[in-house]
Amino acid sequence: MKPIEALNKLNELAFSFYTAGSFAAASNLEIFDHLGDKWQSAEHISEKLNIHPEGCRRLLSAMVNLDLVEHSNQTYRNSTLGNYLTKGSEVPMGFSQKDSYFYHMWQFLPDALRENSPRHEQAWNKTAQELYQAIYSNDTQLRSFFRLLDSYNIPIGQETAELLNFSSYTRILDLAGGTGSFAAEVVKRNEHLSGVVLDLEPVQKLSKEMIAKNGLESRFEFVVGDMFKPNYPEADVIFLSYILHNWNDEKCIQIIKNCYESLPSKGMVVISEKVLNNDFTGDWWGVMMNLQMLIAFEPGSKERTENEYDSLLKQAGFVGVELIRLDAPRDLLIAYKP
Repeated sequence: MKPIEALNKLNELAFSFYTAGSFAAASNLEIFDHLGDKWQSAEHISEKLNIHPEGCRRLLSAMVNLDLVEHSNQTYRNSTLGNYLTKGSEVPMGFSQKDSYFYHMWQFLPDALRENSPRHEQAWNKTAQELYQAIYSNDTQLRSFFRLLDSYNIPIGQETAELLNFSSYTRILDLAGGTGSFAAEVVKRNEHLSGVVLDLEPVQKLSKEMIAKNGLESRFEFVVGDMFKPNYPEADVIFLSYILHNWNDEKCIQIIKNCYESLPSKGMVVISEKVLNNDFTGDWWGVMMNLQMLIAFEPGSKERTENEYDSLLKQAGFVGVELIRLDAPRDLLIAYKP
């Protein structure tokens, strides 16, 4: 590798926070909602956003470089990709960092690595439980948080509906499923299926809104409950969507055993997680999320390898464990109760 090639690569790595910062600023300003499909000048957009025209032009140019905005004759509009960032998108991608507790915590990564522990108290002088209680008690933050989760659950739920055969099943439990958007995508595409979401009480309103939006009121319900307590609502398929990586192995086993006991014979569990290679390598998202789990979640939470998931599932009694790799931020793991 030539020095100039090394410079280009390392320069991009060292200053990648420029990209993240500019994207966060554009998202927080809701610039994509203001742009839409209509060509507009930087001056016009700057008035809507109450920012300086020159600063607006610079930000829009950065978004053009990221393929989020198109540019022609000194006017701008959203690209097809940028349109996914609008509130009116069929699948809104809620990547705003306005209410994110995580953004600030990454500056303490060296301390997390040194002590192998999360950084809530160092970054915010609060425990993880206190931070999540703050999110769940604030409607604006709660909606922002679940909009982010739905950005993953909806597209990956659509892929799941296309890849898996649900013809022999009747009812899906979306465990700790938030709005239930993951299961809803599968139920919408399988008219014989019904669904139930189990999650905490503050999420109930958001889930009912999602159910109504998808026209599933007669086939979907929400049950207030705790996934660490057994006796789940009756279902022959259980979805665990971005749940297990939040917890240490002991708590994961508890959740998976509850699933096993709840399912009938031949029942299926579907796990949506990014799965690392067995040597702990992986794609960009997998290895970076593994660091995120160290910084921002309880001790022992992590992205796991295929072997680690296989072991957890088999300890609970599941058989036929299968990994389905997706070209997405998550993969699918399937297992069955004998």
